[in-house]
Amino acid sequence: MKVIPNNTADDAAYEQLRALFASSGFDLDAIRQRLKIDKLEKVDPLRHRLKDLGPVATAGDALINLFVEGKPLAAVRFKELIGSDSAALLEHLNLVVPLDESDVAATVALYPIEHVFIASDRYNSADGSQFEGFDDIVYPCLFETTARFIRMLPRGAFGPVLDLCSGTGVAALLLAKSSEHTYAADITERSKEFGLFNQRMNGIQNSSVVIGDLYQAVDGLAFDRIVVHPPYQPVYRHQQIFNSGGLDGEQITRRCVEDAYAHLRPGGRLYCVAQITARHDPVEKRVREWITAKGGPDCDIGFYITKRHEIELFAAKATLTTKGNELDFREWLREFSRLGVRSLDYGLLIVERHGAPREPFTVYHRAAEPWDPADFEANFAWEIERRSEGFESRLWALKFKTTPTAKLEVEHTLGAEGGWELANYRILQSGPFDLKIQASQGLAHLLALMDGARTAEQAYREIEQTGAGVDRRAFVDTLTAMVSEGFLKRI
Repeated sequence: MKVIPNNTADDAAYEQLRALFASSGFDLDAIRQRLKIDKLEKVDPLRHRLKDLGPVATAGDALINLFVEGKPLAAVRFKELIGSDSAALLEHLNLVVPLDESDVAATVALYPIEHVFIASDRYNSADGSQFEGFDDIVYPCLFETTARFIRMLPRGAFGPVLDLCSGTGVAALLLAKSSEHTYAADITERSKEFGLFNQRMNGIQNSSVVIGDLYQAVDGLAFDRIVVHPPYQPVYRHQQIFNSGGLDGEQITRRCVEDAYAHLRPGGRLYCVAQITARHDPVEKRVREWITAKGGPDCDIGFYITKRHEIELFAAKATLTTKGNELDFREWLREFSRLGVRSLDYGLLIVERHGAPREPFTVYHRAAEPWDPADFEANFAWEIERRSEGFESRLWALKFKTTPTAKLEVEHTLGAEGGWELANYRILQSGPFDLKIQASQGLAHLLALMDGARTAEQAYREIEQTGAGVDRRAFVDTLTAMVSEGFLKRI
C-alpha cells in the first residue's frame, strides 16, 4: 500500500485529529500496555501482527490496532469505537481506507515520538501478505536504528537547525520546540509529502520542509546545528534510498561532512549518526580530510563509537539479507580488502566550526555499554573548555569525581631472587568509555582522592604532603587527560 497522507486539508482537520488522539488515549503508555513492551522501538512487525493482543474495546485500541499493529479492523466496529465523524476524518486525511467490503486498514504507520506524532510508510502489509519495500519508502522511526538517532540529538536552545536526510522529519519536529526554526531536507518527493503532513498534524509553525540533494535544498543558509542520519549501509547493489550508502557505506556520509562547514554558523555543530569504516588510516584522519576537501578550515572532531561490526560477519549477514550467494559474499570481502577496511564503526560524529581561531582537536572514543549521549556532549564540551583562554587558572577551583566503574589492577611478578615484585599498575573502566591504561602509583592515588568534595588545588596539596614532589604543570596535564579519557567527571 503506497499512499501519501493528505497534507492539504484545512487547519481544522488537523486540530480535530490531535483532539481525537488526546480523547482516545492514543499515546505511548497505551501502546506499551497493549503490546506489552517497555519501549516503542521494540515493536515487532511480524510478531505483533500475528499475536492476539486482546479485544479491540476502545477508540485507543482501534487506533493502535490500525496504526501500530498494522492490522485491519471491521469497518462497522471502527465507526462504533471512534465515531462516524472521526472515521470520516481519518478517511479524508488518507490515513484509513477500505480494505475490502467489510474491513478498513491504515495506509501509514502512525505513532507518538516524545511530544510529537509521526506518520511514516507502513512496515507490514494491510492484508497480511509478504511485505515488499520500495525505493523511496519513508522509513518508520520507531525502530531501534532511529531510536538511537533520536537519543543522540542535541538538546538545547538553538537558532536555525537543519535535519538533513530527514525522512519523516522527526528530528526537525522534535527540535522545533526549543529552536528558532528548523528545516527538514530530503531528496525524495515522498519524504517531503510525509514531512509536510507531520508538520501540519502536530501544528508546528516554526519548521519548513524542503527537497533537494543534501545541502542543495538549503543553499545559502547557515545553521547552529545540523543533524543527519544518512544512508550508511554498505550495499553491494542499490537497495532503497534510505539505507544505500554505496559500497563502503560512506558515500552520503562523506558528502554530508564535506559540505557542512559552509552551512554552519561560527560555533555551529554537525551531529551525524553514521557508520564509518576503520581502515589503515585512522577514522579521525579521514574525517578531517573530508572536512578540508572542499577548502574548509580545520574543525573540532569527536567520534563516539557505540558499535563495531567485523567485516566478515557483516558481509555474511548482508549477503543473506539481500538473498545473495557465495559469489556476492566473496566480492564483498574483496572490495573491503581493496579499500583497506578492517571494521565498520557505528556511532556519533560531532564536527564543530570554530567560533574563534585556535588549534583544532580530535577525540575518538569507544563507548561502553550502556552508553549515554550526555557523556559524549560532556566530553566534547570539556575538550573545548580545556583549550579556552585562562583555563588553567580556573582548573584549580574545579571539583572532579572518579567514575564509579574505574578499577585498579596491580600486577606483581616473581623477582630474580624470589619474592613478589611490583610490575604494573593498570587502570580500567567500563563507562563512559571502554578503556584500559598503564598507570603509576601516583595516578592511582590521584583518582582515589577525586571524590567530588576536593578541588584540584586541594588534591594537589594532599599529594604534595606525601612527599611525591609533583610538578604543577604535570599535575594539570594528568588531571586534564584523565577527564578527557573519562576516568574523571567534572562536578
